[in-house]
Amino acid sequence: MTGDMFRAFKISLLFFAFVSQSFAQSELHLIPIGDLKTVGGGAIKQCLVGYRMLGRFNADKTNVILWPTWYTGKSSEVSKVIPSIVDTSHFAVIVVDALGNGVSSSPSNSPNFPAIAIRDMVNSQHELMIGHFGVNHVYAIGGISMGGMQTLEWLVAYPDFMDRAISIVGTPKQSFHDMLLWNTELELIKQAERVGKPDEMEQTRQRVADIQLMELYTPDYFLRMYGAEDLKPVLSRLYVDEFYNISNLRSQLEAMIGQDIYKSSGKSPEKIGEQIKAKVLIVVAVNDHMVNPQSAMSLAKQLSCKLELVDNDCGHNLLDCGSVQVEKAIHSFLE
Repeated sequence: MTGDMFRAFKISLLFFAFVSQSFAQSELHLIPIGDLKTVGGGAIKQCLVGYRMLGRFNADKTNVILWPTWYTGKSSEVSKVIPSIVDTSHFAVIVVDALGNGVSSSPSNSPNFPAIAIRDMVNSQHELMIGHFGVNHVYAIGGISMGGMQTLEWLVAYPDFMDRAISIVGTPKQSFHDMLLWNTELELIKQAERVGKPDEMEQTRQRVADIQLMELYTPDYFLRMYGAEDLKPVLSRLYVDEFYNISNLRSQLEAMIGQDIYKSSGKSPEKIGEQIKAKVLIVVAVNDHMVNPQSAMSLAKQLSCKLELVDNDCGHNLLDCGSVQVEKAIHSFLE
């Protein structure tokens, strides 16, 4: 097993592990956006939103792409993926840390952090774009996995804000399997939080990592890459990496479980096209075991938009089997 493959299993539970080794890391910025009211009736006091920027604004800031992070992902990690699929010599890509990821305001860094929804992540990003950048319209919004969910929520929350939207292995609404998977992880985390013992939290972190790894790829992928004797070495390396606060995991899990653009927009699937104004590209992994592709495929049909089907055994981590197909689809769409 190569070092690259071990890096694909970081305990931060990345929904994507593809890394461009030649990429020069951009600088993290933490921006205060004031108190943010949540859709659940709570408030994030003195809310902070982190971001990194790849590329540069053109003269009139018409080349901006907003790119939210995936589940547990940080802008430092997501920024490494962007150059493989977006031309950062032409576009200014603002990679935003989603609420709850440990960089932007989260349970781990904000006292009395309330329950959040995907819409709250989107609202915080809207405040960042308007208040900090003075940008009230972007060329595109895109994201991977939970970033794709945020992208789809952007479409119904602020339909005039973007010209184009790219959802990669995201979903407008969770399937039965998605809910079963994430609620299983959520109950494990809640139990550990109730016990409150460090060793219990560490064991829970490892069990959630096990579940995530199992669902990120297909059984065929594991058969192709490893023998049964590799299990203990792989898991040992998986657990060594940095501790990820399980309360942050819970916060973002709860947000994803509640994701439903039809409910948040008040539009039925048949009427959702009335709400969405941007051109949309939906990329799904046919063999995705983490985020079932059917809801996204149905949305593509409802919108009569571009649908890119990626069929490989990497499943949800489709870029680990190569990014050429996705890169071509995105470059063509952004042109």
